Amino acid sequence: MKTLAQQSRSWSDIEEALNVHASVAMTDSQGIIIYVNGRFCAFSQYSSEELLGQDHRIINSGYHTKDFFHELWATIAAGNIWQGELRNRAKDGSFYWENTTIVPLQDSEQGPCRYISIRTDITEQKAIATRDLHNLALVAGGAPLSDVLQAIVLSIEARNPGTLCSILLLDSDGTHLLLGAAPSLPDAFNDAIHGLAIGPEEGSCGAAASLGQRVVVEDIQTHPFWEKYRDIALPTGLRACWSEPIFSSLGKVLGTFAIYHYQVCSPSEMEIATIRAASALASVAIERIQSEQARIESERSRLETESDLRTIVSHAHCLLWSGTVEDRGETQLHWDIHFQDEAAAYRFLPIVILPESSFTPSWYWARHPEDRVRTNQLSHQKLRLGESYSQEFRCYLQDGSLRWIKEDVKVQVLGDRLWRVIGVCTDITPQKQIETDFQYLMTGAHCLLWHATITDEGEGLNWQLHVSNEAAAADFLPVVQAPGQSYTEAWIASRIEEDWPGLDRTSAITIRAGQDYSQEFRCRRNDGTVVWLKEDVEVETLALGRWRAVGVCTDVTQLKFHEAALQESADHDPLTGLLNHRVFHKRLEEEVARAQREGSTLAVVMMDLDNFKFFNDVYGHVIGDEVLCLVAQRLREICRMYDAISRFGGDEFALLLPGIEAAALPDLETRLRSQLKLSFQPPHQQTQIPITVSLGVAIFPPTPLEPFAPVPDWHDAIRLADERLRHAKTGGMRDNAATLTRERAGSTFQGFSMLDALVTAVDNKDRYTKHHSEDVLMYSIQLARLLGLDEATLQNVAVAALLHDVGKIGVPDAILRKPGALTYEELGAIQQHPVMGAVIVAAVPGLEETLPAIRYHHERWDGKGYPDGLAGEEIPLVARLMAVADAFSAMTTDRPYRQGMPASRALDILEEGAAVQWDPAVVRLFLQCQRETLPVADTSGL
Repeated sequence: MKTLAQQSRSWSDIEEALNVHASVAMTDSQGIIIYVNGRFCAFSQYSSEELLGQDHRIINSGYHTKDFFHELWATIAAGNIWQGELRNRAKDGSFYWENTTIVPLQDSEQGPCRYISIRTDITEQKAIATRDLHNLALVAGGAPLSDVLQAIVLSIEARNPGTLCSILLLDSDGTHLLLGAAPSLPDAFNDAIHGLAIGPEEGSCGAAASLGQRVVVEDIQTHPFWEKYRDIALPTGLRACWSEPIFSSLGKVLGTFAIYHYQVCSPSEMEIATIRAASALASVAIERIQSEQARIESERSRLETESDLRTIVSHAHCLLWSGTVEDRGETQLHWDIHFQDEAAAYRFLPIVILPESSFTPSWYWARHPEDRVRTNQLSHQKLRLGESYSQEFRCYLQDGSLRWIKEDVKVQVLGDRLWRVIGVCTDITPQKQIETDFQYLMTGAHCLLWHATITDEGEGLNWQLHVSNEAAAADFLPVVQAPGQSYTEAWIASRIEEDWPGLDRTSAITIRAGQDYSQEFRCRRNDGTVVWLKEDVEVETLALGRWRAVGVCTDVTQLKFHEAALQESADHDPLTGLLNHRVFHKRLEEEVARAQREGSTLAVVMMDLDNFKFFNDVYGHVIGDEVLCLVAQRLREICRMYDAISRFGGDEFALLLPGIEAAALPDLETRLRSQLKLSFQPPHQQTQIPITVSLGVAIFPPTPLEPFAPVPDWHDAIRLADERLRHAKTGGMRDNAATLTRERAGSTFQGFSMLDALVTAVDNKDRYTKHHSEDVLMYSIQLARLLGLDEATLQNVAVAALLHDVGKIGVPDAILRKPGALTYEELGAIQQHPVMGAVIVAAVPGLEETLPAIRYHHERWDGKGYPDGLAGEEIPLVARLMAVADAFSAMTTDRPYRQGMPASRALDILEEGAAVQWDPAVVRLFLQCQRETLPVADTSGL
């Protein structure tokens, strides 16, 4: 057995251990305190001397009831252990909670003689539990969100001493976090994080909201998420931050809950559970309160709307009613509705008020019996579908007259068999009268009349359309009508579907603008034929997003056929049936745009008939027209289906050939010339007359070598093709020589280009002599070569030939173009042009050798010429040869007032004038040269 000293030490060890973890007291059977340990004294704030010998009720708080203590004493008196929670009062009056175990000690069979109580402090736990209950009460009671969040934060901080908590809320844009509650964090820190951006590097909370997951930062000083905010957090002593996103019930981030510490640390499993629980409680609070706020705002808006509607109804010419409808399983639905202002309703619709009744039930029974049944059926059908609806019906007034009422009903589903309804009634009697009058007028009218109510439903327009004169319309436009189908439905189904997508878009835009419009579309009759209808529509705006429309449809089929025929006639040449000049230009613009858009190429071909004038002159214009039609038919045969063929004018044709590359041009020209070699046999003749064409081709877009403008357009394509056609018609000799001369002179003599421009201006005064200077150049070069002149002289002759008439720039157009004999004064003006030309050219350095030819090319061999009356070999040789070339060109060129003479006749005149007007030796050489080539030239001119 243990000695008394050993027992004493054991008891002392037990007592010391209990002092650390529990308070202990012992009472006798009467409840008098006979022992207390130090911890009991500490909690009760009484000394052991003050407690020993006192009744145990000295620490009774009065919180527990008499029944509570009766049950407690009954348990321990029976020798059983009692366990429970006791609320006690300390000496200073404060309360504290203890988890208490009371053990009865029995020394005899008579029952317990002493009681020992062992107690542990649970005051803090009770406080936390109280706060949690308080928080839930705040949420359930609809307290302000800021109060609820503040209470949540304080309860977590109380449960976890040394922690500082915050709740941040997501803003309406979903991009920043706003301060919700953080009572223990420093004010400067709270100000800095209010409006924190969401992002992976925006602190613990910004990252948690962005990533949608918990973010634990054990050391703010080193973690990269805090790099931007380190200078804000560290001066306040904050070193760790753990943040949890707050999710809604739908998984949407509402904000964050965070715990801060003043030392570097990581959370335990218990602390993570605390964070998760706090986040969940905050989620409930935020959703509950935000939902309640939304409900309050919705109700406030509804009340304001109803108030506004009452004001409107009291002044507007309409009825407004609202209420609920319930399906109680009976035959009829139960309507609980009322008018917003029955007095105003009666003023609007003075009906008979039933005895001991009000306006609302009387209004229903005032309906025409036929309409009452119909409207009941429609209302029940639409309500059970949960759909809003409109209907029209008649009402009897006190004086026995009828009014037409239009009722628009908004339906909102509240439950399985419960609906909220709002109705607006307007008087449409005038419109109905108009429709009746129209119906009467249109009974025999040859048209279709409809009326419609149109509602804007956002994605499109909802049409409630009815044909007003169905009987007359069925005669006007009989369509396939299925059994049970109204004529309106059948007519709408008969419209050609492909016409309507574009028309629907256009009409929707016009109707939303409240404007009238017209449109044309096709319908299919019951015999399968298609007719064109023209629809004229008048639009009336009823309210925002609602319109009334009336349409009249007339048959324009014959007009459309006539327009098509006129368009065909306007677009095509009446003789050949090819596209005309106007349409060719339009097609050319379209094809050029297509080529630019698709990066493809286009060939433009200009062509005319060689010697076509021969056919008209010899055989008459009727035969000429036959030749044109023959060529047009051949062009149709050789061109592709998508090529454009045009009669450009007179004997000119034009082609547009998409997809032709520049490399294919030689083959194209060869093929066209080959396939267009035709022949024509005039009436009553055995000989076939050959028909040939000349052509010029240009490619669009141009190749780098093409002489187009920097930004090419279709005008350039036509111009280049036309120039190449003209070049082909003349054989190219004249143009090549003139171009070569111009290029050489332009590069050799500064100022030549200005003189050349003056010559061009002179030639352009008369399109019949436009190329006179080039002709003179060609003939002069021929003569100079026959005379054996050197190359330098040949160059001077060529330049002089181009500039020989530059002095005519100063002669009035009326004199130049005068068809009859000139007066003495007019002749004097003409005769000054060689002198004026020499003066102009002399101003350009380097052209001195050209002056004799320019000044003296109108001198005569017999001395009767001008301007100086030189004779014979006094006249410079270059002037004498140019005089022959100038005369021959002038005689063979067509003028506005006369046709150019044949080359053979001009040569005869030169021969007759040799040694009189012209140098005989020069004339002889020219005659020899021209007569050798005359048969060939004459043949090519037929």
